[in-house]
Amino acid sequence: MKRKHKLLIKSLIIGIVCGALAAAVVCALCTVYISTMTLDAETASLTGSMRALFMAVIGAVTFFGAVKIIMGREERRMEREWQEDNRRTSSSYDSDIIGVNIAGLIDDTQVKKFTTIYGEKVEAGDDHGAVYMLFNLLFLISLFIAVAVSIVLVLMFVSLK
Repeated sequence: MKRKHKLLIKSLIIGIVCGALAAAVVCALCTVYISTMTLDAETASLTGSMRALFMAVIGAVTFFGAVKIIMGREERRMEREWQEDNRRTSSSYDSDIIGVNIAGLIDDTQVKKFTTIYGEKVEAGDDHGAVYMLFNLLFLISLFIAVAVSIVLVLMFVSLK
């Protein structure tokens, strides 16, 4: 379990760095675009708020996406290791019943199949864990919000020109 916590902390730190970099790029692009306009005090305040919102939305999407990618890659690697260990155990177990190991007799989950909330067939052990699914859901929600907010903000920036 300690390994999972280290992975979570590592992926959160990398996600924060990626999100901050994406927000910095958005800030720089918005600043360059805003500097080409002549604005009064009220419009300048509005563009500053728009830039901050745009940075927050893009930073959040990048953060959740980076965490989801890193955790998903690690979970798939751990799944491959589990399957390889299971295959080695079943082939090394000497029994009259071919293809059955002790773990399979005790843990009756090797042949069961499940369906995810997206309708995909998943065998036991193929899932990526609750934290991965949480970040996947948060990524999808933030992506939807980011697209909606970005369209509005880009149109507002264009209308100020």
